[in-house]
Amino acid sequence: MAEKTYLLVSILICGTAFNGLMCSPYALQLAYGWTCLAFSKSVIAVVIIVPLIIYMTIHFGAIGAAIVWFVLNIADIIFVIPIMHHRLLPNEKWRWYWQDVCLPLMACILTAGLGRIFISRQVSSFMIVSYLIIISILTLGITAISTTVTRIWLFEQLLKIKLLFRIRDDKRYNNKDL
Repeated sequence: MAEKTYLLVSILICGTAFNGLMCSPYALQLAYGWTCLAFSKSVIAVVIIVPLIIYMTIHFGAIGAAIVWFVLNIADIIFVIPIMHHRLLPNEKWRWYWQDVCLPLMACILTAGLGRIFISRQVSSFMIVSYLIIISILTLGITAISTTVTRIWLFEQLLKIKLLFRIRDDKRYNNKDL
């Protein structure tokens, strides 16, 4: 079953990942009360996507429909983001593309790709699952650290923990003097 569905699931996952990237820009549009862009995009998408899904499904099956989903979400990033940034946060577009999309995506692909190289098919199912869990945790961690906001937040948390240990050690030292 995995051999027959891996391509379909991979395309759907990639399309959904790109769809997830649009959540924050969409929330920004709503926060500014600018619903016209999302509505217009949705109307255009329905007019183009519905016939395209029908055509692609007839000719390529479920994989064709998944490709349409992927292309729709890529188109959002290519066309909707520049329109949005023209009006909202005009100086932030390239920073968003680079720091918030490209760097984490490269970190994710590199980490998961290297992890994939180390998985051998000659090990037990338990070991494969164990490797996948470890690779997934590493990929999530390294990708999170590659984003500026998450990295700053993590360092702040580490500093708070370090400060708590220092305060605790100071209290112990002061109590020994008594």
